[in-house]
Amino acid sequence: MTPHSLTHLQYHINYLLNRSRRARHIRLSIDHRGLILTLPQHVPHLIGRQYLKKNLPWIKKTLLQHPAQPLNKLTPRQLTHLKIKTRNLVRLRIDHFNHHYGFTFRRITIRNQKTRWGSCSLAKTLSFNLRLALLPTTLSDYIIVHELCHLKQMNHGPKFWALVAQTLPHHKSLRRQLKSYPLHLQ
Repeated sequence: MTPHSLTHLQYHINYLLNRSRRARHIRLSIDHRGLILTLPQHVPHLIGRQYLKKNLPWIKKTLLQHPAQPLNKLTPRQLTHLKIKTRNLVRLRIDHFNHHYGFTFRRITIRNQKTRWGSCSLAKTLSFNLRLALLPTTLSDYIIVHELCHLKQMNHGPKFWALVAQTLPHHKSLRRQLKSYPLHLQ
């Protein structure tokens, strides 16, 4: 990662530029190092700078909203407590929502994921970010229902979203809200 800065209108932004072979889209994130702009290998830096300018309102709002302590500053005991809290939350809410869906899954894992709130594997393992318990309940419910519905539909097609809408008819609004919670700060 290389440090850069951008001045636009009255704003001066320092950020780290991260080039990633695995990235398919431009991504902004914030962690203890500050603002990080991740670009796929083929995307020119100029396009990334334009993306920063376009997202200035989000950057300002997010930096003000989330002055939280990064996870790497937590003690091992605090991390263990957070993992237990998240596991209990996930089990409780999966029981609640799966009463409606009736899907089967193999197991649940709670991990310190850097780029995802949750995932569902073809082997029917549901994985969740240990930061899930730090989110508002409506957003953690959205993530849990989202991954639960992947047990039936392993894509984001119309059938998948129809499944999600059965228990969360306002899922589009929740998805937008979730974007203001950067993973690295929680």
